[in-house]
Amino acid sequence: TGAGLRAGDKVALLSSNMPNWGISYFAVTSAGMVAVPILPDFSDEELDMIIEHSEARALLVSDKLFTKLSKETIGRLNVVVRTKNLGVIAQQVHAQGSTAVPKPDDLAVIIYTSGTTSKPKGVMLTHRNVVSDVKAVLQRIVPTVDDVFLSFLPLSHTFERTGGYYLPIAAGSCVAYARSVPLLAEDLKTVRPTVLVSVPRIYERVHAKLLEKLSPTPWKMQLYEAAQNKGWARFCVAQGLPAPQADDNKAAGWMAALPWPLLQALVAKPLLAQFGGRVRVAVSGGAPLSPTIARCFLGRWATCRPPPGGHCAALVNRRRALSRDQPVTATTSSSSLPLSFFATFAYALAYFAVTSNRAPIDNSLPMPRDSPFRGHSYVRHQRRFAGTLDESRRVRDTADVGL
Repeated sequence: TGAGLRAGDKVALLSSNMPNWGISYFAVTSAGMVAVPILPDFSDEELDMIIEHSEARALLVSDKLFTKLSKETIGRLNVVVRTKNLGVIAQQVHAQGSTAVPKPDDLAVIIYTSGTTSKPKGVMLTHRNVVSDVKAVLQRIVPTVDDVFLSFLPLSHTFERTGGYYLPIAAGSCVAYARSVPLLAEDLKTVRPTVLVSVPRIYERVHAKLLEKLSPTPWKMQLYEAAQNKGWARFCVAQGLPAPQADDNKAAGWMAALPWPLLQALVAKPLLAQFGGRVRVAVSGGAPLSPTIARCFLGRWATCRPPPGGHCAALVNRRRALSRDQPVTATTSSSSLPLSFFATFAYALAYFAVTSNRAPIDNSLPMPRDSPFRGHSYVRHQRRFAGTLDESRRVRDTADVGL
C-alpha cells in the first residue's frame, strides 16, 4: 500500500506459475483489491490493451513477460513488482494507501477471455462467485491434507485456479508446481501427485504415445485391448451403466479371457506409474474429453487398487458427462469418497459449475430487446458472474448467462 493503492483498485498479475503467484493473488484479494490475472500467451499489444482497459494501477510480473510490455504501459502504473522475489521493479507513486476486508459481493477478480472469437472481454467475478464454485466442487471431490496436486496449467486461467489453487487451499492440500510442460513427464514421476487437474490434450498425448509404443507388436495391442475392455466392463457394472457389447472383445483375441488381476498388473499399474503411481482423482476440463480417451483411462484407473490409506482413481470430466440427463457418481467399494463426471462451462465467460443440484431456471424474467442473450434461458445462481467490462467502461445490463 506504499504505492497509493486502495481497496477496489485493480492489480494485474502477469506471471508464469510459481508459489509467489498464489501469494500475490491472495495478497491482492484479501486486501480488498481486484486481481486481474492475465494469460501469458496474449500478444504484446493485447497485454498492453488489457492492462489499460482494466484500469490496473499496479502490476505483478515475471521477468520474461515484463519484456513484452511497452514503456507507456509501465509508466502509467503506480508500481510494478517482480513475482520471483516480490521486489519493486518500478514505482511512480509514493503514497500511503489503504486496505479493507472484502465482502461476499465485492469484486474479487476480472478475467479476460482468450479472445479466440472476438476481442478479449473482462469477466467480473465476486468473492461469492469464487467461494460458491469451490463449495460446489467440494460436493464431488474432497481433497485431504494428505493429497498432493501438481500444477502445470496457467493459474491465470479460471479452470486451473479453481481446481489447482482454490480447491487445495480450501482442503489444506499440498501443491507442487511443474517446471514446464515439456518436463511434465519427469515432474509427474518425481512429485507423484494424488490429484491431477488437466486438460484433454495431456491425456490425449499419453494415449497417443501408448498406441505408438504398442501398435508395432500385435500381442501387446491385444493385451492393451483386453485390459481396457475388462476394466471398462467392471466400471460399467459399478456405475449401473449398460454392459459393453460382446464385439468389443474381438480386438483382444484370446487375451480377453485373462483374469483382471493379471491384466491390472501388466497394463493398468504401468499406465498409472506414468503419472507417478499415486493418482486417485484425475480431472479433465476446458474442452470436451472424447469417449475413446475417457474409456482408455477409466478402464485402467477406475478399478485400480488404491494405495495404502488412499482411494481408487477415477476420471472427472468437468466438461462432458457420460449421461446426458444425470451426472454419474463414481464410487468404489474401498472408498466412500464420491467421484463424479459432471458438466461445466470451464471457460471464464461462464464460470458456472453444474452439479447434481442444478440452478433454478426462470424464463419469466424480462429480457431487454437489444440483449445478445435474447431467446435464451436465464439462470439465477450465486455462481453466475457479475458482468463484463465493455469498451465504454460500463457494466452490461445483463448479468445472467443464456445457456
